[in-house]
Amino acid sequence: MRLPLACAAIAAAMGFMASSGCMSRGPRSVAAPAYQPPPSLDTEGRSPVADEPTTGFDVSGFASTLDDKALAKVKVLALGTDYANAAKALEIAFVATPPSEEDAVRWRYQLGRLRALAGDAAGAALAFEEAAKVEGPLAAYAHLGAAQGLLRTGKVDASLVHARAVPEDCAAYGASQLLVAEALQQKRDFDGAMEIWRDYLAESRHPPRWIEVVLRMADATLESRPEEARAEAAAILARRVVVEAPTSSAVVRALDLERRALALVPESRRIRAVVARGKNDTYLPTDWARSLTFDEQFTRAAALADSQNYKDAEKAIDALVAAMGSKASTTEVGCRAQVLYGSVLSKLRERQRAADAYGLAVGRCAAYPDAMVDALYFGGKAIASAGRCDEAMGRFARVERDFHDHRFADDARLRGAECALEGGDEKRYQEMLASMPVDYPEGDMVTEALFRLALRKMARREFAEAVPLLSAARTFKVKETPSSSGGRADYFEARAIIATGDVAEGRRALARVIRDYPLSYYMLHAYARLAEIDQIEAKAVLDESLAREPGSKFVIEDDEVFHGVGFARAMELLRQGESDLARRELGKLGLLKDGASSRGLWAAAAMYARAGFPQISHSFPRVRVFDWLSHYPAGRWRDAWEIAYPRPFSEVVEREAKKNGIPAALAYAVMREESAFDPEAVSPARAFGLMQLIIPTAKRVAKDVGIACDETLLSRPETNVALGCRFLADLRARFPSNPHLAIPSYNAGPGAPIRWIASRESDDFDIWVEQIPFEETRRYTKKVLASFAAYSFLYDKNGLDAAVRLPRIASQ
Repeated sequence: MRLPLACAAIAAAMGFMASSGCMSRGPRSVAAPAYQPPPSLDTEGRSPVADEPTTGFDVSGFASTLDDKALAKVKVLALGTDYANAAKALEIAFVATPPSEEDAVRWRYQLGRLRALAGDAAGAALAFEEAAKVEGPLAAYAHLGAAQGLLRTGKVDASLVHARAVPEDCAAYGASQLLVAEALQQKRDFDGAMEIWRDYLAESRHPPRWIEVVLRMADATLESRPEEARAEAAAILARRVVVEAPTSSAVVRALDLERRALALVPESRRIRAVVARGKNDTYLPTDWARSLTFDEQFTRAAALADSQNYKDAEKAIDALVAAMGSKASTTEVGCRAQVLYGSVLSKLRERQRAADAYGLAVGRCAAYPDAMVDALYFGGKAIASAGRCDEAMGRFARVERDFHDHRFADDARLRGAECALEGGDEKRYQEMLASMPVDYPEGDMVTEALFRLALRKMARREFAEAVPLLSAARTFKVKETPSSSGGRADYFEARAIIATGDVAEGRRALARVIRDYPLSYYMLHAYARLAEIDQIEAKAVLDESLAREPGSKFVIEDDEVFHGVGFARAMELLRQGESDLARRELGKLGLLKDGASSRGLWAAAAMYARAGFPQISHSFPRVRVFDWLSHYPAGRWRDAWEIAYPRPFSEVVEREAKKNGIPAALAYAVMREESAFDPEAVSPARAFGLMQLIIPTAKRVAKDVGIACDETLLSRPETNVALGCRFLADLRARFPSNPHLAIPSYNAGPGAPIRWIASRESDDFDIWVEQIPFEETRRYTKKVLASFAAYSFLYDKNGLDAAVRLPRIASQ
């Protein structure tokens, strides 16, 4: 697979028609009915999976254009990014195996797409024009492709005809209007182009391609009438890119445009030129401070922080504060800059400095409540992490006192209690947490508070006292967000009940966890505990749970959204491999918003999966629909689980896992939780690729196995997975008695679990995990174990029990 290269080619060749992924890889199947969709609970609490698979969207009927057997050679060439020869092979296929009338439109659109990827703008325009002649879901996008190709070959008037043929109800209408504006600019109709650009930018702060639009506006403003007022307006437009997109490669062009514009303005009162003063004509933070307003400097610093350029953001804030002088302590910009400074220093792990920065923010933000609550709460977190818990408790107490109805208030109580415990005040810790259900009856942290109280009891083997706390946590009216680690209070309540001597009730409670939380982290523990008592009963409960799942195909009940032209467009675009354009159509239908139709969401997930975009498809059941979590992957629900747990790059993963003697299911689990299957993922900690390896670790492992390694190579699946699997194998070898400890080691480093085991060697594994000191590592361990279980259950012939049977004792 070479998705990143193909995507770059799309971006270069087709501009606005770039996809986030490229050619599809799913198996060929019969064509789906025109408007069909896959599952989650709908707004009325019902499952969208049809009781009888007679209506709705049958995912098995969806196939990508290049999965047609007649286009097998085209697909191979396209996946190899040989787009010119792929286009020629498709031309030959038209003659050798003429397609049906319906498929002919799809083939012509694909031909236009391949030619565009090959840089043949004129040929692409011809193919898209042919596809646009047939009314249907692809017509609007065929017009768009034709307009793009024609404009690139200088046929401006013909391009305008096609661009204007894109209907307003199409998600690509905005892109078509930008083509119209570009064509008008070439015809020197600057006023007409400017009107379109203004309307486009008015829709949102940063719509797609906003940087390009702003710079075109600046160019057109200068080119139309180079007078002082217009030149100043052009400079202000260019300055927007400099301020709001400081890490963009377009900044150089924007600065050049700004200089040309200001050369026509003898002395502007609205904008001051930026002058390079540093080595090699670089711009120093002080240069920006001299040239930008305070608001602009803050916006630029915030943009640097948002893009994870924390060092540059720190320098920008330092320069801003210096430029503001006394105003830094008396204005809203000064307040918000100080809050941002604390955030940036926290990201840089400068804990003491971050704590002090937030302290200054508290003194400056009294008049600005929204900023003040952030300064107090995040300042409290920073101060606590710096080891100054007494001060942190004061900050958290102020959040509760001054902002009791704020969403941070119950979080502040929880963190304040943890500080009390760290200071040795167990009584205060218990009082603060025990009163949360009364003080915060709608708080989403109350369940967590009750569980932490119970955990303290269980760690001391005081199980009888833990039971009522766990029961309260389980029944509290504000439930935890559904996740693969659901069932925590249920499992530990069962566990505590058994410890008190009521084994029969405890067994029943463990069985409920197995039934109600399929393949969750806590279900694994429940299964292991019940199997210790009675292996036959544990297996019977699991078999019974599997047998409850309805059989037959994965079909979604009919939904109004499936019958609209927008959904049809999205489906056809995915057939073509146009994942990003399909996403825009789904977004226009409202399917990417909270509360969207679960039927539509499952339909989208299933189509993305069939079209070969697992990175996108698995995100739907991961963050948007949760009903599948109450079903085992059996019968019609198996397909839903396979969407949630895909196996991209399978050839590489299976090969490297076998070579290194680790379960392939574990490699997939780590990949899923580390990068969500993005080969080019880069974390704030500079971890790279599918398995998120930092450079020192990657180079050390690469040296051991004798392969080359750098940042670029780590974005290639074959390199990243090879190194990741070897690293996992090395970690598992460190813990022969409990290889599951490799998972927290992968996240926190191999030394951390060794230290934790040494201090709590005889702890039960379930309680040991709950007491991992790092919250991130604690969550990560649970997620990976749950994913490991899912992949083992779905794809490992040895199944769940052999692959991820959890141990009783942490060190065993």
